[in-house]
Amino acid sequence: DQPWSNRINDTKFLRVLIDELQHEGLRICSSRSRVNGGYWLAATGTELNGYCDVLTHEALKKLKKVAGLRRMALPELVGELSLNLKENTDIH
Repeated sequence: DQPWSNRINDTKFLRVLIDELQHEGLRICSSRSRVNGGYWLAATGTELNGYCDVLTHEALKKLKKVAGLRRMALPELVGELSLNLKENTDIH
């Protein structure tokens, strides 16, 4: 084990790899906690659902920020995003 000198730059490859594996459906969870942070495989559906709930909460917080910046209601923004996704999938 070698310690990293820069937590962000030295772990970028690992984070990209983990992200790709998650997109493929591997049940890898993560935590940014300074005490028990890191990656692990979800052992149960409950554990995976809890992790997904955290991700959903974080995503909604960011969407609320975007809605505020654009001076839109969140449902209006979500509807607009949905329309944009449908338009992009029609191209393929």
